[in-house]
Amino acid sequence: MRQTVIDGFDFAAIPDFREFSRQHLRGVGPLGTLPRDEAPIERLLDAYERLGGTPLVARLAEGIAACLNDPDPAIRWQVLIFFEKNPMAAGGERIVEAASGDRSGFRGVPDPRGGDLEWKLLSAVGRRAGGGDVRALALAREEAIHPGQPTPLIAALTRADPDWVAAHAEEIARATPSTAAVILNNLQGSRHDVGALGERLAPVGARDPKFRGFIELFIDDPAAKARILRALPARP
Repeated sequence: MRQTVIDGFDFAAIPDFREFSRQHLRGVGPLGTLPRDEAPIERLLDAYERLGGTPLVARLAEGIAACLNDPDPAIRWQVLIFFEKNPMAAGGERIVEAASGDRSGFRGVPDPRGGDLEWKLLSAVGRRAGGGDVRALALAREEAIHPGQPTPLIAALTRADPDWVAAHAEEIARATPSTAAVILNNLQGSRHDVGALGERLAPVGARDPKFRGFIELFIDDPAAKARILRALPARP
């Protein structure tokens, strides 16, 4: 079994992992931070990796997950960072629960890296769906056809359930045109005909000014690429 003492701190001595995580994410925990850290969560991510193989790894993840409803948006942001990187960690079901309920603590709350915390929440849902969580997969399908969905959600859903996405691709792209290119990229290597689907998606995808450039750069099959580009509406 791997040791539980990291950088002089014994994780086995923590009585309450939720309170420990909350204090650390506030920046006042015993682990401190390093100059290179963007946020305190960096130290917990490192600890989570190094505790692998011990029972404490699940307790740490659950303690972090329990902070998802913290009043401080900076703490909620850091919890989402953790579960984007470790979508199947213990406690990750709280991500799906949060996305299935009242999102007022996430919608419109700025993400320091861009967008808002709802975008990041749904990104984490997509990653968990990709890991095989059936509730996350069902929620990702439901969200996919709503306008303004984050591309990481659609990318993860496409990899997790390519048949469903291919069958609903036009509906998804009509709701959020930027997802058309994401769907096509992530269906490459699957049994689906990317060229044929791209022909159908091109008129909708063209509403996204980046669509043409994305197809030119990221669609590998020359025949499929040409087929999609020919289907684009003529430029004015």
